[in-house]
Amino acid sequence: MSQYYRRINDPSDIRDLSDVMPGWLASNNPKANAWEPCEPPVEPEPPAPTFTAEGHLDAQGYGGARPTTLLYLKLQLQAANKSSTKLAAAQAWLDGIIAVGAQDPAAQHDDLPAAPFAFAEVVQEALQTLQTP
Repeated sequence: MSQYYRRINDPSDIRDLSDVMPGWLASNNPKANAWEPCEPPVEPEPPAPTFTAEGHLDAQGYGGARPTTLLYLKLQLQAANKSSTKLAAAQAWLDGIIAVGAQDPAAQHDDLPAAPFAFAEVVQEALQTLQTP
C-alpha cells in the first residue's frame, strides 16, 4: 500500500494511490505531480522494561515476607481441609511471577500481569475461611 498526500491543494488529503500512481508516472500524467509519497508511519517504541520480577511483587503489594505468609495460610487451610479462592488465585499468580524471576533475577519486564487481588483481601478471606466452622 503506497500512501500519498496532495502536495499542492490539500496536504491533509492522504490516499492509497498504489494502483494508479505507476500508470500516471509511466504515461507522464500531470496528476502524478500533484501527489507526494507519505513517509511510512513510525512504529511506536515498545515501552522500556520497568521492573524485575521481585520489583513487580513489591509494586503489587506482595513483596518481603508476604509470599511466606500466603504459604503459611495455605498450609493452615489444607490442614483444616478448607480452601480459599482468592488465596488460590493469588498463589497461582505468585508462582508465575516467581518462575519468571527464577529464570533471570536481573531481567527487566514491562508485561507482567497484575495481582488478581490485593494482599489484604486474600489474607482476610483466608482468615475468615479458617474461622468458620
